[in-house]
Amino acid sequence: MEVFYIDVSGEAIVRSPIISSNCYGRKGDKPINLTGSPFYISIWNSFIAVGCDIRALLMDDPLLRIGCDSRCNGQKDIDLREMLPKLQTIDSNGYILTGSDFNGTDCCKTSLPSDNQMVFHPIFNQSTDGCKLAFLAIDGGGRFDQFLVPRHPYVQFLMLLDWRINSTLMRAVDKETAYCYNNGGVNASEFQFNCRCRESGHEGNPYIGCADIDECVKQQDYFCQRLTKCVNTYGSYKCVPDPKWIIIIVVCGVIGVLTIPFGCWRLYKLIKKIRNIQLKKKFFKRNGGLLLKQQLTLSDGGVHKTKLFSSKELEKATNRFCENMILGQGGQGTVYKGMLTDGRIVAIKKSKLVDEGKISSLTIDFYKMPHKQ
Repeated sequence: MEVFYIDVSGEAIVRSPIISSNCYGRKGDKPINLTGSPFYISIWNSFIAVGCDIRALLMDDPLLRIGCDSRCNGQKDIDLREMLPKLQTIDSNGYILTGSDFNGTDCCKTSLPSDNQMVFHPIFNQSTDGCKLAFLAIDGGGRFDQFLVPRHPYVQFLMLLDWRINSTLMRAVDKETAYCYNNGGVNASEFQFNCRCRESGHEGNPYIGCADIDECVKQQDYFCQRLTKCVNTYGSYKCVPDPKWIIIIVVCGVIGVLTIPFGCWRLYKLIKKIRNIQLKKKFFKRNGGLLLKQQLTLSDGGVHKTKLFSSKELEKATNRFCENMILGQGGQGTVYKGMLTDGRIVAIKKSKLVDEGKISSLTIDFYKMPHKQ
């Protein structure tokens, strides 16, 4: 028997034997006997008989007999070369239909009552002459059009077989990755089983061992989103936090924590600097700074006539405005004795309106003090 296709789901497609009688130039096939094998003739086959004024019977035992009658309206024979290629058609869904328009003229068909292991040996009545054919052929039940053989004068037809395993073989199946079920429609003396890989994460051949599906390889097979990634597990998968995103979040968080205080500190320093500049301008103007600039501009170049000192120079000259250097106090401020870097002794007046911590320089009036003899 020529096999075109066999599937782990329990189906096999074979070339159907065509039993013939009185057909000139055609050698008929031998009958088949599936008894004792794991194969069964599927109910998705129809029993087809071709010939004029014949009755074709398919018998297994006295309790199972099927058949049909074909009439030719006065003809004695039919043209097989013309008829056989027209017996099979394919519908819009890709299903093979055999004898879809049979009405008992020139040929006939009947369906099978159930899956069975009958001996396929059709019997024809011998009261008429002419060629007689009988065979089983797929008639609906699945998309098998890709297995159709090329058309020729003596067309070959496809037959669908179901196959099962017995309880002994079933015990060898790995129950962790596959499951088996009894096919109650099989006419057999013992239970017959089909096995399948468990849908949750396994694929392959359940009779030799199902393989784990890596759901993470195909993104459409898992639903991990956002900050998680897929990790394959035996028979399933799980979504775990993605270390890449954790690192990114931690780094961004650390940068954010460090940036905010630093930004606030820089903003505080900027505001303080602006305020100090404004205060310096304000007190410079209040303490006669503009007048000093004017005097410097009009100065004839005298070195000691008028000079502007910074707050650091004044702090150094007065030993940080030490109380021991106080010469006198008044309503407008305090006068300190100071010594400049060149050794000159001067009097330095510090206004009470000025906060030396908020400005970078002071405008002062200084006077030369007489050296003690």
